[in-house]
Amino acid sequence: MSTSPSNRSSVVAAVINMKGGVGKTVLSANLFREIYSNFGIKTLLIDFDAQFNLSQLLLTRADYERFRAEKRTIQYIMEPEQPDSVFAVAEDDLECVSNVDDYTIELESQGAGGPSLCMVPGDFRLALMNLREGSGLKLPARRFRSFIQNAAQTYGLVVLDCNPSSSFVTRCALEAATHLVIPVRADKFATLGVELLYKFVEQMPTLTRKPKICLIHNDVRDVGDQQAIVDLRAHSIFGPRTLVTEIKHSTFFMPSSDYTGFATDRGVAHRYAIAGLLRVAADELAKALEIIP
Repeated sequence: MSTSPSNRSSVVAAVINMKGGVGKTVLSANLFREIYSNFGIKTLLIDFDAQFNLSQLLLTRADYERFRAEKRTIQYIMEPEQPDSVFAVAEDDLECVSNVDDYTIELESQGAGGPSLCMVPGDFRLALMNLREGSGLKLPARRFRSFIQNAAQTYGLVVLDCNPSSSFVTRCALEAATHLVIPVRADKFATLGVELLYKFVEQMPTLTRKPKICLIHNDVRDVGDQQAIVDLRAHSIFGPRTLVTEIKHSTFFMPSSDYTGFATDRGVAHRYAIAGLLRVAADELAKALEIIP
């Protein structure tokens, strides 16, 4: 089954939670790769966190340094290169990022002419933007918005792996997103973290269209987590927006210093059981994101 941007509206999904340690990067990599594989949707993963964990998960150090040298990271999307002369380029050219391919790398493809899974690597220098104020942020915001708008013309699914804070880059992600995917760990602070994000979104004056939200329980342990899950599912706002499928706790998803890539590609025990669980979750998430009916 193949779904292209030409016959449906593209989805821009920000994977986000104000609380850290909930598994945003693991889900951004593995769950959305599963959606790409299952439904043939051309997909772009964007590492939009200054810690660039998604890049470290999927790219070798040598590959990352090469892409960075080629100026194909999120930093170069946000910040234009300085022209040799003030007369060398128009202001509109600085603000518009029209050639999406200049910044993306292909991770895999479903054959010649088929949909691809691509990525924009992260960059630690993204953190420096959060230290700026006022007019110094206008150009990066406009460039990012332009990039996302143009990417949505090519990709059926654009995924932003976000940082856990209310920073400038967080606001950029929220303003661009059509949907928020909120991973939640089953602990006593789970609902509080989601409520803080929900209030932040509701109070953002620059959001003319509120993104739809979808929650998913991640890293669920069999003992001690059930009451927190019950409480969230009973929540009047978040309960109906929480996926039925739960991603169970497993060392399978833990990063390894001797492995780079997607978890389900590792030749280890329980690989097929975990892949089956991800497939079920991906099907449910694709429906929640309105990628499939």
